[in-house]
Amino acid sequence: MNNEQRKARQRDAFGARTDGTVTIVEPTLDSLEPNYDDRCEVCDASPTVEGWRHGRAVVKWHLCGPCCLGSARMLDPREWNE
Repeated sequence: MNNEQRKARQRDAFGARTDGTVTIVEPTLDSLEPNYDDRCEVCDASPTVEGWRHGRAVVKWHLCGPCCLGSARMLDPREWNE
């Protein structure tokens, strides 16, 4: 595989179109859920935030609500999906 073929393969992997523009697809989450078995890497609080989609955790941040979402009121998991 030559260098141009390698670059083309990388562009395709990142959603490049034939006209040279790139499409960035941001996955959506169904909800943010608490994980009471994990502790925040920053402040050691619990629960940590997980992103759920289609009934399973797809993102685990290992951060509590305030550290992950940037607000003290996010200490309460019921606020995460508001």
